[in-house]
Amino acid sequence: MASNRRNITALLVAVTATATATAGCTAGCTSESYRIETRIDSDGVIDRAICQPARGVPDAIAKHDGWKQTRAVGKPTRETAIRQMKPLDFDDGKLKEGNGPLEKWARTTSAAFVADLLDYDLQLGIARRRPSEKEIQVRLIVLLDRYGLKCADAHGGLLKTFPKNSGEQFVIPFARKLLKQHVRDHADKPLSEEAIEEILVWLEIVSPQQPADEDLDKPLEGDEATKKTPLEEAWQAVIKRRFKSEEAYEAHRDRLTTRIWGVYRIPYPVQIFGTTRHFDVSLKLPGEVVETNGTIRGGGEVGWRFDAGEAFPTGYPMSCRSLETREGAAALLSGVKLVDRRKVLLRLVGLIEADDDPLLAVLRSSAAKKSWSPLEAYRGGLDLKEQAQELRRLERLYRLLQLRLPGSGRAGT
Repeated sequence: MASNRRNITALLVAVTATATATAGCTAGCTSESYRIETRIDSDGVIDRAICQPARGVPDAIAKHDGWKQTRAVGKPTRETAIRQMKPLDFDDGKLKEGNGPLEKWARTTSAAFVADLLDYDLQLGIARRRPSEKEIQVRLIVLLDRYGLKCADAHGGLLKTFPKNSGEQFVIPFARKLLKQHVRDHADKPLSEEAIEEILVWLEIVSPQQPADEDLDKPLEGDEATKKTPLEEAWQAVIKRRFKSEEAYEAHRDRLTTRIWGVYRIPYPVQIFGTTRHFDVSLKLPGEVVETNGTIRGGGEVGWRFDAGEAFPTGYPMSCRSLETREGAAALLSGVKLVDRRKVLLRLVGLIEADDDPLLAVLRSSAAKKSWSPLEAYRGGLDLKEQAQELRRLERLYRLLQLRLPGSGRAGT
């Protein structure tokens, strides 16, 4: 079914500018795996190693600093920085003089279909949901019907899946209709049936007629094996004329696809455009892991495994917290039962408001001295009226750590 879907969507997509930005991957594409390993030491030092396919680090990774804004601009040039390019003043309803009816259809009807297809993909990404093959086909059939390609049964009802002969049954008749309606010959008359058939062969939508005595199973050899089709030759000519080289075109294409799907994204409805990229991320923290949305692998290590689709478009959250009781701090917790220490430490962390909380510095000083004297000195220096809220917080801390409350003659409970 995937090949049928590819044939149908390609008919509408291939004639738009959007398609040239995304149709770069061949049938030889394979899955890719990326590994990220991070280690955070007790002193806060971070050590990270990243392993990814050697066939290239995309420019978007090397140079990306986040998009602050988006705007429509003219054709990018190497001479003008993107931020210095002037916004494009355009009217969607007006086309340049000389554009033919087929180009107008491509820039309006076909472009709108592509926009709807991308919107569907965005909806799936936001919902973080993988649709079934049947669900994708149902949505594509509805979208194609909206823009003139009706995949219906004998009673006119839309099909739920693409039949095996969908090319002959739906795509080719639709292509003939488009050419008949939107293309004129040199005399400004509709194309003849012979001309339409010749164009469909050139577009590789239909196969050329083979001589009766030709052996179709015989493998091609020599120049015949590497000979380009007329469509391939025309495509290469367009690339050379517009971009000067295949490499320049690929760089331009990659920039556009990155703007739509990010660096690694492979969209669900149109997976023919790329590979599936998988990520294996591991994080090793000091102490004991107490909270994570990943898989605890033991020894303070947590891992996440996901593919690029799960990170589109809002990113893939990876969260983890660990608790490490350092030597000095452990000596101060002698009043807390061993079975209760994890719970006490979690509540203690909850009392700290930020990294610059003055109480955090006091606790670190107490741990370094293995004495609560810095904490007692801090509490004794607070004003009873102006810092009453801080005193109440310290009272909760004393009770939590089972410390004697100064002036009360009793231990916290």
